[in-house]
Amino acid sequence: MVPILQLLKCRFGTLDKAVQSQVTTLPSFKGLGEALLDFSEPADLSSCLQTYQD
Repeated sequence: MVPILQLLKCRFGTLDKAVQSQVTTLPSFKGLGEALLDFSEPADLSSCLQTYQD
C-alpha cells in the first residue's frame, strides 16, 4: 500500500475506492503529504485532489 494512503486512512478511516484511485494516480505525493498535515476533515482531501485535477 502507498504510504500516503496509510496516513489518510489513519486520519479519516476508510477511504472511498474512487479517492484511493485518485491518490494513487497522482504524479507526486509530496504536495499531498505536506497538505495532509493541515487537513481536518475528508472534504479537505477532496478539495486538494480537485486542485490536482484542474
